[in-house]
Amino acid sequence: MMKITKRRYPILGMANELKEIRRQLDGKSQAVIGHLVKLCLYPNNGLKNHWRTEVWAILHRVPKYTKTNKPPKAQFIFNSTWGINHDTIDGDIELTIDEYGEPEISVEFDAIYSRLSDYFSWIANELSDRMIILKKDVYAKLDELGM
Repeated sequence: MMKITKRRYPILGMANELKEIRRQLDGKSQAVIGHLVKLCLYPNNGLKNHWRTEVWAILHRVPKYTKTNKPPKAQFIFNSTWGINHDTIDGDIELTIDEYGEPEISVEFDAIYSRLSDYFSWIANELSDRMIILKKDVYAKLDELGM
């Protein structure tokens, strides 16, 4: 097996202000919530793998913060994703059912809310620690949450 060594490059204009990072995370999290709702309501749908890939593709990295040249703190990431958009689930559920019909299984709103909250808590901690998340890690978390 070939060993890959990481090269260190100077950071040139890659870091962002918190306001810009919050804006990016807010926009991405709205789409992630929509896909997570689909996964909760339609766990056996043929599009399941597509939705899971979208969850990862939309939000798997976070930019560095300008002042520290490090990723934002987990609480900031959580507040900028789930904290801003947690109250949109009702609308996402309604839109999803309108598009795909009655859910495959009976799921209580509180169960969906809890799963999504757990996911965003996990991803906030991971992004704060590593700045990037592998697809296999997202899939493992989704499996753990039954999505």
